[in-house]
Amino acid sequence: MPSIDVFFEFASPYSYLAAQELPALAARHGRPLRWRPIELRKVWGAQGVLEAYAAVRRVKAGYIMRDATRLAADRDRASFRFDPCQMRPWRVSLSID
Repeated sequence: MPSIDVFFEFASPYSYLAAQELPALAARHGRPLRWRPIELRKVWGAQGVLEAYAAVRRVKAGYIMRDATRLAADRDRASFRFDPCQMRPWRVSLSID
């Protein structure tokens, strides 16, 4: 059976929240998950839009955290605390692999 490819960014609170729910979704459909980490900074850089992306991120950062907190509460994850700096060791580990 084909896997469900999950492209996720460690620094994204949306990826973090989705990762909490995807295993149950995959199990309900009898499909394995294939985690595919990406670094959006590299994606945007390769497309030549890194500067614009960085500028938008600076403006949206506060909103994104408020929105992700609201989304977590809607999904009964009231204890949501996301710190992208805690994800850095995972990025290093994946880049070595």
